[in-house]
Amino acid sequence: MRFPTRIAALTCILALVPACHKEDVAAPTVESTDPVVREAFSAAAMAGGIVGHAGDPHSLTKTELLYGRAPQPAPGLTYQDGIVLMEHGDQAIRGTSSDGLTWIIDANAPHANEIQVDKVLFATERCVGKVLDVQRNGDELKVILGPAQITDVVKQGHFVYNQPIDLNNFVAVSAPDYPGAPDSDAAQKMNASKQTSSLRERPHVEYSIVTSSGEWKPMTTVSYAGGAAHLVQASWHPPQFGRSIPMPASLRLPKIPGGKRPFLQVGGYFPNWPKVPQAPLPMEGGVPQVNLPNLKMRPCFVDCGGPSGLGLYLYTEKGGTKVELWATLYMNAPSLKFNIDVSPGYVKTAAIELSGAAGFSIVFKAGAEQAFQANLHNFGQVPLDISFPVVGLGVPLSLKLFNTFKLDTGFSAKTSVLQANADYSAGGTLNMGYINNKWGASGMTMEPKHSLAGAISGVSVGINSLVFGVNQTVMIGLGAFGFSAGPYVSLVSTLTALDQSSIALTQCAQGTFNMGVYAGIGWSIPKVVADVVNFFLSLANVKPIPSSGDIVRMKEQVVLTNLKEELPPGCSDEAKAPQ
Repeated sequence: MRFPTRIAALTCILALVPACHKEDVAAPTVESTDPVVREAFSAAAMAGGIVGHAGDPHSLTKTELLYGRAPQPAPGLTYQDGIVLMEHGDQAIRGTSSDGLTWIIDANAPHANEIQVDKVLFATERCVGKVLDVQRNGDELKVILGPAQITDVVKQGHFVYNQPIDLNNFVAVSAPDYPGAPDSDAAQKMNASKQTSSLRERPHVEYSIVTSSGEWKPMTTVSYAGGAAHLVQASWHPPQFGRSIPMPASLRLPKIPGGKRPFLQVGGYFPNWPKVPQAPLPMEGGVPQVNLPNLKMRPCFVDCGGPSGLGLYLYTEKGGTKVELWATLYMNAPSLKFNIDVSPGYVKTAAIELSGAAGFSIVFKAGAEQAFQANLHNFGQVPLDISFPVVGLGVPLSLKLFNTFKLDTGFSAKTSVLQANADYSAGGTLNMGYINNKWGASGMTMEPKHSLAGAISGVSVGINSLVFGVNQTVMIGLGAFGFSAGPYVSLVSTLTALDQSSIALTQCAQGTFNMGVYAGIGWSIPKVVADVVNFFLSLANVKPIPSSGDIVRMKEQVVLTNLKEELPPGCSDEAKAPQ
């Protein structure tokens, strides 16, 4: 579907930047050593692309900031046949819900009468996807959207970009009731329907690593069963109560102010009911903190407790256990390049390069109080849609950032403290390339700044542990939250920290740090998240969605670092458990 020529000319005149044209782009300097990535960024591969430029969120209209930018025409761009294309879609939207999946659209807006189940709606960069459900209430349409591929909305188009990233120049959209968020209302309702409660379980921990395919698998860890600490394939450590030791004041975790968010009533939450809570207003250049019942979290860019970068802050407290954690990919003069070439029916070329990485760190402090009842087990997506807009392409693509994480604690005694940090220097670029049915990807070189096991400390009468994994995904795409789709590259980092009992005859600390990169074109959400989202959709009588819909995806993860340390060396075979 093409826009009429006169509309294209008018849009050029009214565009935010004077870039509504097509031009050749010289091959940028590519640092990657991967031959496929070099080919995907070659002069021949990038020639003739529509050139994008960094957008300024402060120049967006009120409706563009609230709901996203509408699709525009551009020479050489053809939209897919049969989609519901709303060229002023931001003005047709009346609201969006706090679940991140439901949109309220003016039923009298142009093309609104074409919206029906199983059609692809393209109203704005965030209000885009396959229609899962639509209900009419007077002059409003309530629409639930699922994911749609970039090839579902673009029939043909070639898009290139090569500019620095201003870490202050983004739009942050919060969906505090997104079903895929850790410990969300939907997750609680799903657990209640299964009659399960983590507080009724004995304290336990599951140790996992991320495999080359991106799956979580049990890992070998430490147990003290049989009288001596040793490595085993274990899913939980037996609890050890009855003894307690004082927790030094210097190691006590700070209490974060703020109460719990009230539990939402069904009649005002699920999208098939008349009232839908409005989503919080988007923010320009500031990241809102998401406050879930037992978890506070926010991405950070310029306030990550150190140099600027792509970071995530978490604070969680439940069942007498608390954790405060920072994970940050530090950036020095960050810059982004991409090359996306869509031909009818397939993606010909897709390449992303994020440069400027200077370091990576994970720092945490965790504790089990006297009232300790259960360990923490959080897994899900941070319900924030962070986007750096790109203008001049016609299609309102954005650099989108997503964080999915897994956090497990393994305290086996009350009044315990565990803290650690992994600190690495980084160099090179994070990139992916796909061209002529070939894949390539590479990541930064990682060098530890200090001993990992030496940075683990704690106070406890039992063995304690923490496992934290974070998937930081960079995508050039369309959509919102877990249903965004497009070429992406993911950096997956996993830290495990285990500390022997403070009263053991032999002290022992063990740490592992793994980092890898994988890439794809499409969308992918963890099955655990997909299960909760589908439970939520089932309450609205909406058919389920798959957990992934990649057009193509790398078969193997590229391993950047895989470190395991013990102090003293070999102590897991010699240390004695507390008597």
